[in-house]
Amino acid sequence: MRKSIDILSEIAENKNRISEYRKDLDDIAIAVEFLTHKKAKIDEDVRKYLLTYDMSQGDEWQGELENKAEGYQSDIYNAVSLSQRDTLQSIDDLRYIMGQINERISEALNQVTMLEDELRIESVSM
Repeated sequence: MRKSIDILSEIAENKNRISEYRKDLDDIAIAVEFLTHKKAKIDEDVRKYLLTYDMSQGDEWQGELENKAEGYQSDIYNAVSLSQRDTLQSIDDLRYIMGQINERISEALNQVTMLEDELRIESVSM
């Protein structure tokens, strides 16, 4: 059997690991919230505006200039859309990482429980 001091040390290590994991989760949650808010703001303020803005309203936008402007508008919309898709993928990746961290927290909590049980058994058998 292991010594009580070794078990207590391992319990402390697991609890410290859990604390670090929870701090990481908090940091990632803040990043997800920030990215989600910024993505929604861009959807609201930029993408929808690009789709609805009519380049042909003024006389100076007739002919070739209008066509160029519409091309630029399309390029900007596509670039913004691509960035938004990448942002959404990043948010999904961060949520996946959060799930992995939660699994590690559960494993560490289970380990603490097992070690505490081992410590109780050892103290009873003395």
